[in-house]
Amino acid sequence: MRLNVIDPVDLTLSGVVTQFESVQWNYTFNTSDGTFQIDCSTEYFQLLKEGRIVENSEVLDHAGVIKKVTILQSNEKESLQVSGIMLEKEILYSRVLKAYIVYQALYPTTVLRSIVEMSLTNPAEASRKYLNLGNTTYPEDSLVPDMEKTDYSSNYANLGDEVYTLLSNADIGVKAYINHNTNLIDLEFYTGKDRTFGSDDSIIFATDRGTALSTTY
Repeated sequence: MRLNVIDPVDLTLSGVVTQFESVQWNYTFNTSDGTFQIDCSTEYFQLLKEGRIVENSEVLDHAGVIKKVTILQSNEKESLQVSGIMLEKEILYSRVLKAYIVYQALYPTTVLRSIVEMSLTNPAEASRKYLNLGNTTYPEDSLVPDMEKTDYSSNYANLGDEVYTLLSNADIGVKAYINHNTNLIDLEFYTGKDRTFGSDDSIIFATDRGTALSTTY
């Protein structure tokens, strides 16, 4: 396993971390709790800067953003502890819904698409479009179990809070990763897939649901 450290402005490779004491990589299905932590040598201090994106070669469909870098000292030895959040949270919490919005009798996927477009992918103010955002995909309504129309309202709320509430209620997941074919960040909203023969129930493997033991490497 290696950790690619990527510049957030142009998404170019800044360097690679190949030697580390431990890596905890805990992404989630549809909550904002996804985090990571890297414990490594201080030789990577100049590389692992706050704001840079980290790509885990074992889990390429979830990238992270460095939020804190700490030098630890013990027994006359220095080490580096780096922590951060998943890229999807960084993106979604970077915007506020700049309007009072009221929708009636719409599918949650329709509401989701609308508020993401007006805040991130196709805003009225071009400057509010998220830097380096590529494709944004959504699940088909027919693939979301027990989908029902609902009413929705929001008054200048944080986009992240609104999106994660919709995802939780509709059982939809989200992930952000770097598409190396386009050199852009793809944002994907997705639903669980039935992996059980003869079953109509969707199975979603995630640590926060108790269906995966660990995502720590």
